[in-house]
Amino acid sequence: MPLFKCHSPKQERIIFSDKRIVIGATGIQFGKTSSLALWMKMQMHTHTRRDDNFLLVSPTYPIFKQSTLPPFLRYMDGLGRYNRKEECFEMYNGGTCWFRTGKNPDSIVGLTNIKAIGADEAGLFSLYFWTNILGRSSFCKAPIRIVTSPYSLNWLYQDYIRPIRKDPSSRPDVEIIQAASCENPYFPMEEYLEKQRTMDPRRFNMMYGGQFDKMQGLVYDCFDEDLNVIAPFE
Repeated sequence: MPLFKCHSPKQERIIFSDKRIVIGATGIQFGKTSSLALWMKMQMHTHTRRDDNFLLVSPTYPIFKQSTLPPFLRYMDGLGRYNRKEECFEMYNGGTCWFRTGKNPDSIVGLTNIKAIGADEAGLFSLYFWTNILGRSSFCKAPIRIVTSPYSLNWLYQDYIRPIRKDPSSRPDVEIIQAASCENPYFPMEEYLEKQRTMDPRRFNMMYGGQFDKMQGLVYDCFDEDLNVIAPFE
């Protein structure tokens, strides 16, 4: 595998931060999933006992197959065997990385000795799935890497982003790294500026800016009094 070079200080922090929980909330095509795969590879080289287990989780199976898995297998090429039947990767000289999705939040229950957990597009996880993930990390105090685009003001925002915004010292075990798509120097700036010019600003900030927001006025966003108001009737 060729030498990997971080494209920005923020990508470097996603990979190398020593905080227990690291949340990389970025715009699309920042390189967050590749960062997650590299971080997991580092963890699997750090904990090399046969009974060491790791978790790599995605919200759905399609996202897992087309986004989460390919970079992981690329970086782990030659280091182990992908077991499609059991959905895991078995290191030749080490532990096992188990692949699970949020479609069945209880699918991770029973896995023990978890040394590290990588969560791809965790902004789409249910709170129940996230609670189970935290439970799996507890015994070994396993570090957790979250990489995601901001999707809504759900548990990720309510429990982590908003409290830390208000008081950065409230969660010393958590680091939040937010980045726009254009902070990846390989992302085409003309595409970024075109989307900024044409998209709803709130949607743009979430999709390309890595910012948590919510869509407002959805019911009446295109309200037209001449078209949408009728005379009262009995």
